[in-house]
Amino acid sequence: MMSRSGWRRRCSIVMPNWAWYSRTLGKRPSVLSPGALSELGVVALLASAGRWAEGRWERRLYEGGALAAWLAWGAATLSAMPNGQAYVSALWAVTAAALLVGGTRWRWPEGQTAGLATLALFVGKLFWVDLAAVPVLGRIALFVGAGAGFLLLSYALPQVGLGDADA
Repeated sequence: MMSRSGWRRRCSIVMPNWAWYSRTLGKRPSVLSPGALSELGVVALLASAGRWAEGRWERRLYEGGALAAWLAWGAATLSAMPNGQAYVSALWAVTAAALLVGGTRWRWPEGQTAGLATLALFVGKLFWVDLAAVPVLGRIALFVGAGAGFLLLSYALPQVGLGDADA
């Protein structure tokens, strides 16, 4: 059994932190809010529904819808945060890179096509949105990071898919 002073000490640490968290959660949007998490759950259900689709076109429709919902969820949830456009760009870049690498590694041409389409959306967003919305140092970091990251990916990508192939 815990003594009274132990309970007081724990409550004096937890309660102010909880009060601060509940005040800031109400004022700022959060990725961990119940609304954002429930939307993310719907995206996950849409992605998993594609696994049980019977036809090729139905599967592509579910997978494409899940990708579009994922990108839209990221744009809606992250853009409301301070410097949110930079976070959205980073999420889209990581998604494009993951689709390109996964599509190459597992010989999934639809994944590669989706990765290239996401990459095109990301580059378009860099030029049309981020040039106006992101501060100067953030723009420099985004452009240099994106350029260097995708340049490294272009050198590494041919080696990723050579696991079983007759080179």
